[in-house]
Amino acid sequence: MNPISGTLLELTQARSRAPGQPASELQKLIQSFKVGQLLNAIVIRVPSRGSLSLNIAGYEITARSEVSAAPGTPLKLEVTKAGTQPTLRVTDPIKTHHVADKVIQGLRHNLPRQQPVRMIMDRLMSIVVSANTETPNKATLLLAPLARQVLSVLPSRQQVSTAKGLRHAIRHSGLFMESALSQTTTRKTPLSPIHSPLRRDLKHALLKLFRDLKQQLPKPPAGNATTKAKGSLAATATPSLSGRPTPPQTTLPPAPPTALTSTASSKGTTLRHDQATTSSASPLAPLTSTRPRPEISLKQLFIQEVVRQQAAKSASVTRNTPASRQLAELIALTEGALARIQTRQLAPISAHGAEDRVQPSWSLELPVRDGKQIDDFALLVQKDPDASVATGESGWSVVLKFDIGDLGPITARVSLDDDQVSTVFWPSSEPSRSRLQHKLEHLKTRFEKAGLSVGHLDCRIDAPPSVDLIAPADQMLDERA
Repeated sequence: MNPISGTLLELTQARSRAPGQPASELQKLIQSFKVGQLLNAIVIRVPSRGSLSLNIAGYEITARSEVSAAPGTPLKLEVTKAGTQPTLRVTDPIKTHHVADKVIQGLRHNLPRQQPVRMIMDRLMSIVVSANTETPNKATLLLAPLARQVLSVLPSRQQVSTAKGLRHAIRHSGLFMESALSQTTTRKTPLSPIHSPLRRDLKHALLKLFRDLKQQLPKPPAGNATTKAKGSLAATATPSLSGRPTPPQTTLPPAPPTALTSTASSKGTTLRHDQATTSSASPLAPLTSTRPRPEISLKQLFIQEVVRQQAAKSASVTRNTPASRQLAELIALTEGALARIQTRQLAPISAHGAEDRVQPSWSLELPVRDGKQIDDFALLVQKDPDASVATGESGWSVVLKFDIGDLGPITARVSLDDDQVSTVFWPSSEPSRSRLQHKLEHLKTRFEKAGLSVGHLDCRIDAPPSVDLIAPADQMLDERA
């Protein structure tokens, strides 16, 4: 049992942990607390004796407490008094060993399935580009709207070149989707889709893409009986997508343009998004084709291919069509990208162990649009233990890996300790190192103009630091398997 179970916490101060979050939203959240409601919280720090700073639903809330708790401690709180200054009681804590088991299970599931996020983005970009050619195939034209919707949530090179744009891109990289979702469920009135914090989230966009692609897979015909074509092609019965036989038909009438819509509801929050149209204000407007959309659905395209090939013998024939192979490839790439994001969400927890104090750290991939190509940036943001030991301050470091232009792959580590910044580059070749070395003085000038004191700047040709948080091997291996 947790030694602070039963302790009363009186809320005294609250602020948003996300820049730009209006204070009114925080007050609405606090005033929405009901007596008896259970809340999950994590201790952020102990600002002074008799107080705790807690992370509740993404907000930093300070409470008076007679008992202290270590940063990183998860708590379950019960609202005992509502109002503008609620009182919370610490109940049984969240079982950390149970959480750790779930984390390891998630990593074991996702690690073999993960693929770089850039792979699906490159594939989606090629679909959009192919849809604008003179002779695109029908499957490409039908998949292009789905591809554009995912690509439209990616930040551009210009956006990530500013501090505000970079913060926005990291916040919507998919790593914090569940946090944004929890904020929407605490609202009394649901947000419209255009104001939803999930509208620009990469993981949310990939989940919708995965769902929409899976919905386009034709179901296998019922049984193994073969259907022989008698006479003309018009006499051939089309395979049923519902597993039931359909009557013969002479032609497949053109279907009206279908809007693939979806509604996801959670605690009164309704999100609705048109999957078949692209906003005129979309960042991908230059890639949008002016070619009229075909009056046919993707399911009908599968059926037509099966009918043309007289392949209603089994479901395996349906799966071997060019359109179905393209669809299966997209599904696999989307699933791999989602596994990659989930792995990066779980890795910071497992890397520090279930019983250790969890140090703030984030590992993420940031695909960035640059015209008709995708640039991929990998980042690792974490506290710098070396800096804190040397100076007594909480230093931070960012490891950045990218491959743009003709310099080849480059890894950079930017460390900030108090107001002093240091940067080390690890290029992949000597010519690249020489070119970067000549730019270090310019970088120093830029840092100084930003009001920073420059520590050391360097370029090295040796093993660069990793941008990944790796779980301990003894947690990932199961000798009983």
